[in-house]
Amino acid sequence: MKRLFYSLSLVVVALAVLNSCDNGNADTIVFDSAPTINIVSPGNFVLQGNDFNLVVEFKDGVEELSRSPLSSASYSIMESDSATIVAEGDFDVSGISTTTNVLFDNTLAPGDYFFNILASDTEGMESVAYKEFKVIANFNSVGIIGSATPGGWDSDTNMTQDAGNPALWIINSITLTGGEAKFRANDSWSVNWGANTFPTGTGTQDGPNIPVTAGTYKVTLDVTNGAYKFE
Repeated sequence: MKRLFYSLSLVVVALAVLNSCDNGNADTIVFDSAPTINIVSPGNFVLQGNDFNLVVEFKDGVEELSRSPLSSASYSIMESDSATIVAEGDFDVSGISTTTNVLFDNTLAPGDYFFNILASDTEGMESVAYKEFKVIANFNSVGIIGSATPGGWDSDTNMTQDAGNPALWIINSITLTGGEAKFRANDSWSVNWGANTFPTGTGTQDGPNIPVTAGTYKVTLDVTNGAYKFE
């Protein structure tokens, strides 16, 4: 009888412990998670010489409890083709969530870059994020000129900068005669694009005149790489 009573007592104690652990209070285990990072700015394109904001949203993971607030965050900007770091710095972060805004002094040359972020919380959990963006030359105007164009070699026919992609310049409709053409910026030969292929090609600085077949075309030029299309 004493053994039976002792066994029943153990069962009662065990049930009491289980109930106390299932009450949703301090016994609940919350697992830590790494911070989340959302890069707001820069966008996909940045104009050369124009300063821009580095805007990043940080949040301390999904547990949303003050167990491991944000501790530190840093950034670097590197060239895409060489992985050379051209700028780096720190963000001021704290608490469970924060948005940082740093004005970047843009001296970057035209090209492709990566914006890299590293964030950690007080428990040492880390997250990384990156965004690729392009620095493009900020021209006042881009046009097409040549014997095939309405203005000949004396006057540019100006193109329109695309609102969604400032690297892209467009003429929706232009009638060209058989002849030659080139693209140039700011009504000057200081920056120009030419190649020996038609209706598509990749123009280079001081490249050859583009041979043009007569017709009415939509013309596009990407000033970051010189890619052009007549269609």
